[in-house]
Amino acid sequence: MIRESAFACLLLVSAASSAEIEKNSRMGEKGMNLYWWPKLSTAPGWVQDKESSYANSMNILVPKGLTFSNAPTVIYGRASFRPGKTLAKFIADDRAEALKEISEKSADAGPVLIANGQKVKSVEFTPTKKGNWERVAYLSEGEYICIFTLSSRTQKDYMAKLPVFLSVLKKYKK
Repeated sequence: MIRESAFACLLLVSAASSAEIEKNSRMGEKGMNLYWWPKLSTAPGWVQDKESSYANSMNILVPKGLTFSNAPTVIYGRASFRPGKTLAKFIADDRAEALKEISEKSADAGPVLIANGQKVKSVEFTPTKKGNWERVAYLSEGEYICIFTLSSRTQKDYMAKLPVFLSVLKKYKK
């Protein structure tokens, strides 16, 4: 019975949907765990941190030789199911939550270009006391909002890695 359920879940996970949402599954302690995240192309010198991706339910890229926990800068993508929520409402809620949780300020950043030529809205978060410098891009993808994030511990590293983040997004196909 468990084997049949696992097979059914694998069929469900591999069912057609948006081409750039990866659907993965892994057996966990309590059964099958499903992971859905945006497919990200790696940049030269960057790799996916698979274990951290599964542990955090998001597609995490790190500089080669580092991990999510010790990299000064990471890039990650996650897909959030958004029944009935507009992209504008999702972004407003995300900004409000980020500002409430950490002492940051946010500002609209320039749009980010993806592979099909579409411009994607992005927001920049900067710490006022402690926290990370981040650039977050938001894309409506069917029933999901895809959230792409560059997160750096220092402003210097943020500025140095911003072109890498933009190049990863430029390869993203909606």
